[in-house]
Amino acid sequence: LLPRLAHKLLLGPYDEADTLQITHRLDKETTGALLISSGDISPSASRSFDRNKDAHLRVTEAFANRWIRKSYLCITNGIPRSKDGLITLPIREKQIGGKYRVSFHHLLFMVAKLPAKSHEDVSTDNPETVLKSVSADTNAVTRYQLLDRRNDAALLQCTTFTGIRHQIRVHLSTALETPVLGDHKYSHFGFLAPQRLSNRTLEALQIRQSKVRYLGLHLHSHRLHFGVQGDEDAGERPPGSHPTPPGFFNFIERDTVRHSRDVLAPVPVFFLSNMKRLGLRFPKLIKWTRCRLF
Repeated sequence: LLPRLAHKLLLGPYDEADTLQITHRLDKETTGALLISSGDISPSASRSFDRNKDAHLRVTEAFANRWIRKSYLCITNGIPRSKDGLITLPIREKQIGGKYRVSFHHLLFMVAKLPAKSHEDVSTDNPETVLKSVSADTNAVTRYQLLDRRNDAALLQCTTFTGIRHQIRVHLSTALETPVLGDHKYSHFGFLAPQRLSNRTLEALQIRQSKVRYLGLHLHSHRLHFGVQGDEDAGERPPGSHPTPPGFFNFIERDTVRHSRDVLAPVPVFFLSNMKRLGLRFPKLIKWTRCRLF
């Protein structure tokens, strides 16, 4: 894919030293924005390629320090009990039924409330043990916001600072008990099977339960925001992180000084079609129609 993309962008022949490099991961079934940077790995790189290489290293450093906020749009099977919240759920990869999948430790999870808005979405028999077990620098943090709900389905915007594999899918399925529509891997605990939908959802989508296995994953990488500031306690920054140093992202050009540095990706057609069938709508404040850096 990367050599073909380099050729499409007229970056040079396939065998030249200038390359495209992926700076973060995106699940195979997930649609949306994937950040790719160009650079030169040869010792005799020109100044322009040196700048590209420096840009790649800076973006990689920014992801490692959680200075890039990733926002996703998703349709869930079920409706969360609260409108928004911060999920702090350490997860790990383990083997279940002969196949590897991401799971969680049953004592290491909680949902932290946002000020004056949220309610806890997870209850346990021993909450004190849970609170003591969860460390401040947990490896997976997801903030979610309910945008619309209808026909036993919901439209959510999820924001992550951490890049753990299948993080949003595990958090929504485990902490909120509302797996992503079309996520057949994490809809059941302990075994793999096609997702089960309610009669209202099936009727709205105009499909039978036997055809649910063909539904695609309704998880879309909607936005990448460069530069993270704000209050850690309010969920604007991940626990244990530091604000972005001033001027760190100056190498990314903007139309004007007032514009923020964002990458937006348009929502795919199948996602919009099923939103319409379910009766879900975007809020006016959500920018989703264009794909550009500004």
